[in-house]
Amino acid sequence: MKNKKIFIITLIIIAILILAVATVSILYFNTDILKTNEQLFTKYLFQGNDTIKAVIDEVYEDQEQFKKDNSYLAEGNLKVTMQNGNDPKEEFNITTNTKHDIATNRTLTEAIVKDGETDLAKFSYLNSEDVYAILCENVYQNYVGIRNKDLKQLAEKFRIRRNNNRKNSR
Repeated sequence: MKNKKIFIITLIIIAILILAVATVSILYFNTDILKTNEQLFTKYLFQGNDTIKAVIDEVYEDQEQFKKDNSYLAEGNLKVTMQNGNDPKEEFNITTNTKHDIATNRTLTEAIVKDGETDLAKFSYLNSEDVYAILCENVYQNYVGIRNKDLKQLAEKFRIRRNNNRKNSR
């Protein structure tokens, strides 16, 4: 009898705990009751707000149209900070300069990776019509490029299979 009573009490306690965990889980995952303000902000920010998406798409389309219709210069700077455990931080700067000439339909981008005032690496990217080429003088003294023509035949020649699982990108 005593063992049966202890067993029943134990089952009741376990059932109550399971119900409590299930209730809290349902409240957390299906409602906003137990979420912090930061969690709620990010949840609703990234929910695919149609208004924000429409504005971003419109700006993107305007920029793409501007690039097609005009020559332009663009400059950029990216500061990269790396740290491994307790090692001192390493900071690098990457500067880019892009020139597009509408008359020749050529785009040239140059990027320099710097550690302070020291140039660590220089890269160049050239696009002319359907030719895409890169240059890194530290590796090779000439541009290495590919012509975007008959790539399917080239892939077949090298027995490269098409990956149909790729997500569409812009």
